[in-house]
Order: sequence, then structure tokens, then C-alpha cells
Amino acid sequence: MFQNQKDIPFGIERKLQIQHESCGWTLYSERAHVENIFYSRFNYFMLIFTLFVSVIVAVYVSDDVNHKGCTIFFLSLWGSFILGYLEYTLIKTFKVLELVLKWLDQMSPGDISENYVSPMISKQFDPRKYGKFSWKSTNSILTYIIPSTCFVFMIIVLVFSIFLMWEGDSEQASKIIYDSIQVIN
Repeated sequence: MFQNQKDIPFGIERKLQIQHESCGWTLYSERAHVENIFYSRFNYFMLIFTLFVSVIVAVYVSDDVNHKGCTIFFLSLWGSFILGYLEYTLIKTFKVLELVLKWLDQMSPGDISENYVSPMISKQFDPRKYGKFSWKSTNSILTYIIPSTCFVFMIIVLVFSIFLMWEGDSEQASKIIYDSIQVIN
């Protein structure tokens, strides 16, 4: 069934055959399912990032907000934590997607379904490099480049907010930061 057996777990061929016969579920169905999860998580990541950036900008340009530096500090701190965890879920889903795509590329035409075209398509292009970062891979860009850029942006805003607090009422800002650290500890 697979051209290169060394990367395929033992018994996967039979399990795929049983799944296909019992409910019509194939590796293509699994790929579509995992891709849907991956892109949904990426969309949530971008939504949360946009939400935090919008609120931070609204606080910064508003004249009604007291202690802008502290407010922006805590918003960017929470945003960094949340975005970090969301990026972690993206990376985990990306690894599962890469595994399914690798298995699809190793399928021989005629296995389980006559309609597997992934190996034929991959023959027309350069083979994928699984497990290695590629600047050409859309999934790598959506997993690593864009989320990392957003995360670094939130860290820059965090540092900016510290300077903003320093510029303002530094005594009260340091008291608020000290109290928040005490709560965390």
C-alpha cells in the first residue's frame, strides 16, 4: 500500500481499509478534517490578535482612560499569553496535518481508493520536505511566521507600555506592577 514503509505505523493499512469499508472515511477525509481544524484555529488566532490590538489602540488614543500605561501593559501581557497558547495549538495541529499529508504522498495509486491523486501531483512538483521549515510552504507561514510576528508585536507593545508608565505617574505604576506580581506569586 505505501511505497516507503519505514514511516508508517504498523497496521495502518488494515485500519484504513476497515474505515473505508465501514463508513467511507479515507485519508483524504482525515486531511480535510485536520485542515479545517488548522485553518479555524488560525482564524481564531488572528481574531484574538486583532481584538487585543484594537482595544490597545482605543485605550492609547482615548483621553478618558486613567493610567494608560498600566492598562496597555496588562492588555499586552494577557494578549501575549493568550497568543502564545494559541500558537502552540497551531503548531500541534500543523504537525498532525503534516503527518497526514506525508502518508497521503506515500500512498500508491490504487490503494484503498482509485482516486488518490496526491502521489501523482507530488511527482509533478518538488517533493515536500516534512519536518523542516520551508519559506514556500503556506502551512509553515501560517504556523510560524504570521503568529510569531503577531507575538513579537505584542511584546513590543508590552515594552512600549512600560516606557509609557515610566513617563507617567511612575510611583503609582510601580505600585500596581508590584501588587500584580505579588498576586501572581
